[in-house]
Amino acid sequence: MFRSIFKLSSRPTSPAAVISGLSLVAALVMPLSAAAAPQGLSGHQYLVLKRATKLLDQHHSQQAAALIAPLLEAESVPAMLFHYGCRAFNEAGEAQRSAQCWQQGLKRHPDDGLMLESLAQLWLEQQDYAKVAELLASSRVEPTPALQYLHGYALYQLRRYSDALHALTPVSGTPIPAHWRPLRSYSLLALEDWPGLEQDCRLWLVNEALSPNEQVQAWQLLAQSLLQQQRPLQAATALQMADLLSPNSAPSTALLQLYGQLDAYDLAADCSASADQTLSLNCLYYGFWAGNYATTLAASERLTASQSLPPQQADRLLLLQGQLLSALNRPEQARAQWHKVGKAPLKGDDPENLKQQRQQRLRHRAQALLAIAQSHWLSQQWPEAMQVYRELAQLGGYQTTAEQLMDTLTYYTQPQ
Repeated sequence: MFRSIFKLSSRPTSPAAVISGLSLVAALVMPLSAAAAPQGLSGHQYLVLKRATKLLDQHHSQQAAALIAPLLEAESVPAMLFHYGCRAFNEAGEAQRSAQCWQQGLKRHPDDGLMLESLAQLWLEQQDYAKVAELLASSRVEPTPALQYLHGYALYQLRRYSDALHALTPVSGTPIPAHWRPLRSYSLLALEDWPGLEQDCRLWLVNEALSPNEQVQAWQLLAQSLLQQQRPLQAATALQMADLLSPNSAPSTALLQLYGQLDAYDLAADCSASADQTLSLNCLYYGFWAGNYATTLAASERLTASQSLPPQQADRLLLLQGQLLSALNRPEQARAQWHKVGKAPLKGDDPENLKQQRQQRLRHRAQALLAIAQSHWLSQQWPEAMQVYRELAQLGGYQTTAEQLMDTLTYYTQPQ
């Protein structure tokens, strides 16, 4: 299988950026009519709200909040008072009080979609995604596209990718809004649903109103899905499109790497058809670079059985076998192979040649220990990783590197 070889340019757009460049609440609150008191407001409530609205327009949010706050303590509070009062608290920098205000308003007016959306947005800004997910899942308000997006975004941040896709699926026959596509695509990417990701990206790219950055994202995601479906030539074409949309940049490293992988894939295919006696270490590296981990590992075992390699090549083969096993998610076996590196006796009598062999063995042993420590680190086996770094420190010329790695490990694993 071809490896994933590039990083995506960005992540899903935040709800605040999608919905408005302004405050969500400020954008959604209805203007106060200058005529008779609307929506069940008493004459007094109307006059207070009119003064508070003028203060909000003049950016005197604290004074506006102080005016409206007493009205919110009454037994019966019209929804419009909450709309303006909670907004005033938020604009005055009192986010916690604003959230409590929206909650109080929802308790009084559970069918008010504006209050629900405003509270969800406020909690999203505070990165309290669990609260948002619970709020929107339990609400009896009819979901709107904006509410569905907020719900899907919160679920995505909670890494509940299947639930995010469900939240971002409209009722039958309703088209998917264009701004949902990135969030859906990143969820499919996280789920490694490559055919689904391909379909969503192609539908995303149909939208003529995409910005250049969005087009780059869509083409990159499409390339990822094609790559994982063993369609490297189409993946290369998709990456070319992403590069063309970035005219001021050089060809991406990812595209150059993919071209290299395509060459390696072809070479690996030729090598895999070779007889055991003609197998070579370079041939095995082609297989690794092409992502043919299982096939290459089997070929490496045949090479070991059919040929007697010099110590330097034997160490390189052990290092490669460890990489292959690690890529196949077999970390314990990978570490076992790396532990064998640098253990074979040197060959020959020439002093200069023996010196070169010792230097190469030292370098290979250091590479193996670094790989072992990283494997332990990724498995969160901190004491084992530390022990390997101590062993690395005993190798000539690697003490400083080992000490730096030990300090880094201590920093990340000890309570601050």
